[in-house]
Amino acid sequence: MLENLLMFGTVMAGFVIAYALRNKLRGRLKLLLAFSGAFLLGILFLEIIPDLFAADYSARETGMTLLGGVFFQMFLEYFSRGAEHGHMHIHPNERPSIALIIALSIHAFLEGSVVHDGQQSVLLAILVHKLPIAIIVSSLLLRSTLKLGAVIAWTVFFALMSPLGYELTGYLSGAGMDLHTHFIMAAATGLMLHVGSTLILEASEDHKFTAAKVLVMIGALVLALLA
Repeated sequence: MLENLLMFGTVMAGFVIAYALRNKLRGRLKLLLAFSGAFLLGILFLEIIPDLFAADYSARETGMTLLGGVFFQMFLEYFSRGAEHGHMHIHPNERPSIALIIALSIHAFLEGSVVHDGQQSVLLAILVHKLPIAIIVSSLLLRSTLKLGAVIAWTVFFALMSPLGYELTGYLSGAGMDLHTHFIMAAATGLMLHVGSTLILEASEDHKFTAAKVLVMIGALVLALLA
């Protein structure tokens, strides 16, 4: 229950921040995105991926599913236009496509599926990643032609996706369907691996990292080691 509240609340906090800083967000999220990408990658490689391959399932099939998750995220980005890693492509007075919102929601749903009870570091990685993305998604919606009521409705819909993913894997595990849970988590891990690595790569400007971004990413990796 706490996990659901935190995931939902983080998205709504992102909406509040985006609403308060309307038209003032460009360039302000780069360090946060770099931090979230490094921290997410750290938790993926230190906790989630080792746990996946330590489970009593075929390592080859797990690896194939993880790789499938990477390519599935690339497919989703055809519709989301890279909003998962900081791209803001909706111009004022442009209506967001339903496909963009659905693609982002599928991403969020799968993210929630990797969170298990007692895994505070994994939950923290999801929340750290989710906050800047929620700010970006909310900003995209607020800058569009949608009315505020519709923006709030879509934001709530988006905020519910990760809790639903969390509940799905919890239900499957409780029903003895651990095999299904394992491969859903493997696909979701591949999805996040693609997003986290993209955040790191796009933190550079003209193929150069600023000192601030390097320090932020090192700090994020240290925190992942300590988590």
